[in-house]
Amino acid sequence: AGWIESSDNLKKYAYPNTLQTANSASVPVFFDSVWVDAWPKDTDTVPPSLNLEQEPKDTGTDSPVNNHIRRMLVKRHGGTINLSFLDGHVDSIKLEHLWNYKWHQDFVLLGGEKRRTDSSKIYK
Repeated sequence: AGWIESSDNLKKYAYPNTLQTANSASVPVFFDSVWVDAWPKDTDTVPPSLNLEQEPKDTGTDSPVNNHIRRMLVKRHGGTINLSFLDGHVDSIKLEHLWNYKWHQDFVLLGGEKRRTDSSKIYK
């Protein structure tokens, strides 16, 4: 089972009533990805070895299995992915800005641009 799937974690992270969720314009619902779902954490990192030209591998602590935001770090649309939000709008978001959205109730927003662990840009 993944980190979100316990009943305690669902209560902590999931939005219990989507109709009454505050700031619904910042809550992603559907997105471009290499997998059907994702539960990103604000602590997810981007290693220097990430190659957007290749499918991500499912091994190690920085793999898309353990680092769900990596499932969205794909080379599409000139370094952006499309996100649809809980309020119904859709936007094209730079990969570096994925940490600025409220992926779950406990997600700590970055409020800026995320870089790789070696400080280089995610999309070059």
